[in-house]
Amino acid sequence: MNAEDELISKLKTEIGKTVPAMFAGMAEDMMEKNKSVIINWLKENKDLVKQVIED
Repeated sequence: MNAEDELISKLKTEIGKTVPAMFAGMAEDMMEKNKSVIINWLKENKDLVKQVIED
């Protein structure tokens, strides 16, 4: 598994824990279907992400 797939997998797991059980599958599916959008956003906003992580 590459880093991008691992990141999405971990996000799907965390999202699944935070939404009601009846919506978990739908939320995880949305994460998977929008994987490229999420990864591209993170890359385009890496300075912001870095700032959040460091604070």
